[in-house]
Amino acid sequence: MADLASRLRMASKSMAYSFLLDLAGVTTDLIFVVSYNNIILYTDFIHWVMDSLLELTLLVGIYLASRISRRYPLGVVFVESTLGLILALSILGVYFYNLYSYLNGVLNGSKGPGVNAYTSIATGVGIAITLTSYFNLRSSYGRQGVELLRYESTHALMDSVASVSATVGILVSSITGSVALEILFTLILTVF
Repeated sequence: MADLASRLRMASKSMAYSFLLDLAGVTTDLIFVVSYNNIILYTDFIHWVMDSLLELTLLVGIYLASRISRRYPLGVVFVESTLGLILALSILGVYFYNLYSYLNGVLNGSKGPGVNAYTSIATGVGIAITLTSYFNLRSSYGRQGVELLRYESTHALMDSVASVSATVGILVSSITGSVALEILFTLILTVF
């Protein structure tokens, strides 16, 4: 097996590919969220954004580790992690404010179900993207043996399950017109 620095460089290439796939997921969801404004898809979009931030943080970390190997400064990890946490909390704050506004509108009777079956196209693309990312990362883990790739491949597989849940939620909510099911699937997605 190659030395650690070269294995980390190869791992960073796989992570970069996975990050680009995440950006494709963010873009796809954003287009449909702007066009159709539905809470299940909005939740999926926020999930994509959070995952992209995580992926970027890990990508920068693994890239730096591959470049300076044993001399990797822990201060960089601290700053990187702190900035990632602040960004994530900010995004979650905006998301929960919007979720609260949506639930408040539903409970006050001013909103009906806002799900359109066409938005399942975005989540279907999400399934394909996350499965592609899973197979890329899993294959790279087998070749490089970098534990971070195993973790990220498992994460991608769980994201595939989240995308399936979002797709099912959108289709079931749009067919039944049930606000309760829309809320249920939204809450299920927040777990992921």
